[in-house]
Amino acid sequence: MSSEIISSVSAGLLVVGLNGSVRILNPAGRRMLGVPDNSSFDTYRELLREPVLADLIEECLPTKGPILRRSVTLPESNNGVSRLGVTVSPMADQHGELHGAICLFTDLTAVKHLEEQLRLKESLAIVGELTAGIAHEFRNGLATIHGYSKLFDLNALPEPYRQYVSGIRAEAQSLGEVVANVLNFALPGQRS
Repeated sequence: MSSEIISSVSAGLLVVGLNGSVRILNPAGRRMLGVPDNSSFDTYRELLREPVLADLIEECLPTKGPILRRSVTLPESNNGVSRLGVTVSPMADQHGELHGAICLFTDLTAVKHLEEQLRLKESLAIVGELTAGIAHEFRNGLATIHGYSKLFDLNALPEPYRQYVSGIRAEAQSLGEVVANVLNFALPGQRS
């Protein structure tokens, strides 16, 4: 029954002896590490081409202390797996004598990808708020310029200056529409 459990568990399971021998590597572990089913290895250092996992096992063995929930990045992608959550526990008999280590690992690649997407989404939200704040300030300045330009009576101005005041009004109006569009883009669902 234990072999059925080992082969059925979805986490990677690697059991190593004190001499570095690989005692067990379950199918999930083989898949995550990109190890073919028919391959065999003398030592876990040979098996784990990625030294980061072997280093964790070697950290656990001399101290006889567990390594809990470490997140490690694999330098090379193995079947799309680039992040692992790893726990390494010393393996001892009923007398407390150390015999090796048990390494459990799970694929965190999708979780890390989602975390990165969430961080990006949060960053974009901050940029949107900043953009909205800047656009609001521009809109206020443009409204002032447009308002002051309306105070001029075009008929009271000399002919050569009328086109300049009309140009100020038109540009302030046009830029006001651009700012309104930026605000609508930065804050969808909120009409500014």
